[in-house]
Amino acid sequence: GGGFGLLFRKYGTGGDNVIDTQFIDVNGRILDRKSMGEDLFWAIRGGGGGSFGIVLAWKLILVPVPATVTAFSVSRTLEQNATQLILRWQEIAHQLPDEMNPDVSMFSVNSTQDGRKTILASFSSLFLGTIDELLPIMQQRFPELGLSRQDCSEMSWIESILYFNQLQNQPLEILLNRTFRNPVGGQYYKIKSDYVKEPISETALNGLLSRLSDEEASSAIIVFMAYGGIMDRIPEEATPFPDRAGNLYKIYYNAYANYRDLDIGSNNVGITSYTQASVWGRKYFKNNFDRLVQVKTKIDPENFFKHEQSIPPLH
Repeated sequence: GGGFGLLFRKYGTGGDNVIDTQFIDVNGRILDRKSMGEDLFWAIRGGGGGSFGIVLAWKLILVPVPATVTAFSVSRTLEQNATQLILRWQEIAHQLPDEMNPDVSMFSVNSTQDGRKTILASFSSLFLGTIDELLPIMQQRFPELGLSRQDCSEMSWIESILYFNQLQNQPLEILLNRTFRNPVGGQYYKIKSDYVKEPISETALNGLLSRLSDEEASSAIIVFMAYGGIMDRIPEEATPFPDRAGNLYKIYYNAYANYRDLDIGSNNVGITSYTQASVWGRKYFKNNFDRLVQVKTKIDPENFFKHEQSIPPLH
């Protein structure tokens, strides 16, 4: 994929912000952007891991952030009109300013009224600015949410990383600890995503939310993450990652640990044919797939780097 973060609606994906690399090819050469050429540099920034070689390092462009940013989170249950708020969110979230990163997370909880299960929808966003700048925007664009000053917290951008990873009480130095496991939601998991181009109907949304009440979905989380912003203005061929303009939001499904997502297709074991790979490759990379195949054929013609969903060479 392209590499998503809190700033992707403002500055694009991680892949969009890579300006150089150190890379080992199949012949053991260490290459940078200049020595590898623009085609390979394009391919490794979103063309799927394990297809072209080994990336040793990325060099990223630095982007400005204000001294003060704002984070908010507002939660509503189904009994508190969550369904209607989600329907409204679908219509406006992608049109919110680039400086926002709005999402809504949905999961089952025990009702505080009678102990029965209900669905909680948590509406949250980072905003690159102050509370005083954010509130008028939300009051104009999404008054139904009822965002108040008490729902918002001002902080530095780096502190927002702790906030959105539920580490508010930890020191900033915890971000340097690569072995730290967050006790809240710290297990490893796989995320699958779909892209939404038309708003989901109320009937369909109710059906989706009802599945979260199933016993086997007790730990499942569904997240709607707004698109729009600069993603609407970056061409789909800028990097191999093609999902840009035309998407209202993407859906994250976080439900399975140790889950390999091959439902869109995979290569045959030990054999990576163009025909077989095209089945899933065009679904994921769209019109960028053929360019990836051309790069693969040039850089790794014997297909040393391969797996179930690697780019094939042409033979």
